[in-house]
Amino acid sequence: MLQRGFTLLELLVSMALLTILLGVGLPSLQSLLTDNRARFEQERILKILTAARLQAISDRQTITVCTVNADNLCVTHGGQALIMFSDDNGDATQDPGEARLMASPGFSDGLSLTSSRTAINFAPDGTTLGSNATLQLCVSGQPRIDLVISMSGRAQSSTQSTLCP
Repeated sequence: MLQRGFTLLELLVSMALLTILLGVGLPSLQSLLTDNRARFEQERILKILTAARLQAISDRQTITVCTVNADNLCVTHGGQALIMFSDDNGDATQDPGEARLMASPGFSDGLSLTSSRTAINFAPDGTTLGSNATLQLCVSGQPRIDLVISMSGRAQSSTQSTLCP
């Protein structure tokens, strides 16, 4: 006689194995997704900084990048998005008449970006005005990512051993 299907015992063993595999695999998947989100944001910010430097060189004018709060004011802490604009008077604030060249979508929950300076100004020769600037990207539970913009205008990133809260 040919039997098809599963016995109750086989089904229970299969369900137990599936439960164990999911219990082990889901936390790892969550960690992988969070790490991937941090890397994505890191690359997006580096691209905006590089674009700002190239825009300053090609247009021969000062271009400013800053993190903005809900009121669209440049801030060092609590920024919800990153913007790039043509800073005609060099005051590091976007005044009426100064073109906004790029704006990142808002940062997702659990992500924070703090800056050592209120704004990063790229001069017409591509250098930054002032000293080196550091942006610290934090995603909850992940290592902090520092994005350093040197006085030459080049941006690079490094992952720190410090975990974000």
